[in-house]
Amino acid sequence: MSIDNTIVRRIAGLANIEISEQAEAQLQQDLNKILDYVGQLSQVDTNNVEPLISPMLEQAVWRADSIAEDNIADKVLQNAPESEMGFFVVPKVVDNA
Repeated sequence: MSIDNTIVRRIAGLANIEISEQAEAQLQQDLNKILDYVGQLSQVDTNNVEPLISPMLEQAVWRADSIAEDNIADKVLQNAPESEMGFFVVPKVVDNA
């Protein structure tokens, strides 16, 4: 697969960023280099390699899931600059326009 200008513009649109024509050309080159590099992985012989669930060989340390302190919502909301009906009040960050 090769990345062309149409795909670069689509990616920029999805990321909601504006890029210049020069930056678009550079991004196209960079993305094609990344795809070429990733494509090299298909050439690696993995026939005798066992699949890994995790690259970490250690086992997870489990602890009991217990409640240390109950009903602390009021304490937590005391730290908020503004709260209403037991919830944090925050500025609107998404516009439905």
